[in-house]
Amino acid sequence: MKEVSEDNLPVRILSRRLVVENTRWKVLFDHIQAENGHEVLGYLVVQPKVSLEGNVTGVGVLPVLDDKVILRKSYRYPLEDYFWEIPRGLVEEGDDPEISALRELEEEAGLICDKDDLHFLCNVAPEASTLAAKVAICLATNCRPGGVRDLEEPGLGDCHAFTRDEIRSMIASNEVCEGNTQVALCRYLLDVPPA
Repeated sequence: MKEVSEDNLPVRILSRRLVVENTRWKVLFDHIQAENGHEVLGYLVVQPKVSLEGNVTGVGVLPVLDDKVILRKSYRYPLEDYFWEIPRGLVEEGDDPEISALRELEEEAGLICDKDDLHFLCNVAPEASTLAAKVAICLATNCRPGGVRDLEEPGLGDCHAFTRDEIRSMIASNEVCEGNTQVALCRYLLDVPPA
């Protein structure tokens, strides 16, 4: 990998225009120039409004309850399809990734775990060419029912428990195609020790 300094980046932003924003996201059009001189007008960048150290803007958490992995089957209307997913969401101002992960675990799966049972697995850049964001993926062991699920998010489905063999079969048959979930499950199946 080529080393770069901030003074000599391979792509420079010549100008940036805010196109639209809501409470969580900004959509930008950048005028960029590559080191070979090639320019692109209107390069699309989608940027979350809250970013923690290392550009972590979201979390995903893989819950394990009674030696089974818990996944949600949710409807994602932009793709008009259902997806198996880990609980995930955006970080909040002032949070650290652990606090955000514990909140998402409770809100989206109705589960809780002790902070000592939450283990960082890796960071994922879901779409590095467009989305200015990284997702911190965690493993939550020794989960138990608790808290209150937030049922207001559109499309969030019910939670289901799966064995390791069922997860392997789901990955092999392409039943799991959401990126953060695939990474979390593969790290779990490979027994990558928590950091």
